[in-house]
Amino acid sequence: MSFFRAPVSRQVKCDISRSLFNAEYRPGQDPDWESYYAYFDRELRHLAMGVASCQPYIILQSHHDIIHVHKIIQSNKHKPKHEVRRLLRGNYAQAEDGLIESAIDLTARLWLMVNVRSQTSQHRMPQKLSVAWEDSASLADLVGSLFQPSRQPLDPGRSRLVPLFTAWSMSQLCGLQIRWTDSLEDHLRLDLRAKELWIFPYKVFLLKHMEMQEEGGENKCSVFPKGLLQETISTLNLLFPHWDPNTQNFLSTQNQTFHAIPPFAGPRRLNLNEFDYWRDHLTELYERVYLAPADSWRQLWADRRNPHQWWTFWIAVVVLVLSVISCAASVIQAWASMKSLSLQLTSDAS
Repeated sequence: MSFFRAPVSRQVKCDISRSLFNAEYRPGQDPDWESYYAYFDRELRHLAMGVASCQPYIILQSHHDIIHVHKIIQSNKHKPKHEVRRLLRGNYAQAEDGLIESAIDLTARLWLMVNVRSQTSQHRMPQKLSVAWEDSASLADLVGSLFQPSRQPLDPGRSRLVPLFTAWSMSQLCGLQIRWTDSLEDHLRLDLRAKELWIFPYKVFLLKHMEMQEEGGENKCSVFPKGLLQETISTLNLLFPHWDPNTQNFLSTQNQTFHAIPPFAGPRRLNLNEFDYWRDHLTELYERVYLAPADSWRQLWADRRNPHQWWTFWIAVVVLVLSVISCAASVIQAWASMKSLSLQLTSDAS
């Protein structure tokens, strides 16, 4: 139990980085690593919130167990889950299938940052959407089902984005709230009712998995579809342009440092057809949030998306206000004239 409650040490970070991501952990040099290990620590601490909640993971006694489970999962990512569980049974002969399965789910979460949870463990994190890894499916099948490319390209009239399409501008003009998520499958999830956009900000995680893909080798290769990780970074560059001072200030208030991770100057893709995996999410965001009319006077005043329309609207407002004032002045003048005439007639009668 102490393993789940203890802070993640530097040695653990070095071992996990090397084993899960084939990378070296460099304290203080990669700020985004610390955000990943804060997530790692949260996952373990959630399990230590009570003895009962730790029971399904009791077979994991140290981070070396996580590394061992990960090696089995990675080497057999194209085999169904029940086969992975069978392979692990040699090390945990006395453990029930449910205990081994829960350890597999935890390790998959830490390696892929996808919220893999069985139905029996979903109650521990009811506020988070979870993904069930079915017994007959492989890990590659599961990830492939979560990240599927868009089927149809958009016509040119709908595919072009304007440069002002940023998270900061939508927060100011459209009242959009940004919600940071540590589950990659929730990236760009749009909740229109709450007007929230979920963003996955772990750039170093994306880069390390990309490097594993480029290095190749069946046992070390990442399980993510090729192109997904680079495209995810491109969505961060699109919505949070590093050169924009308003975006920089916004990220600073959110304690987000992913733009401190090189490469710094990623190009902005302003054509939706350049996105395969995130095109549908970005299209929904653009058409249902960015292009939606402002719904408050404050947003109307700040809205410069269409300067001609902005000037036309506010000139019309000024004309309307002046017309109302003019009408009110005319009414007052007429009332004053009638009042004066009434007083004069009363005086003459006297």
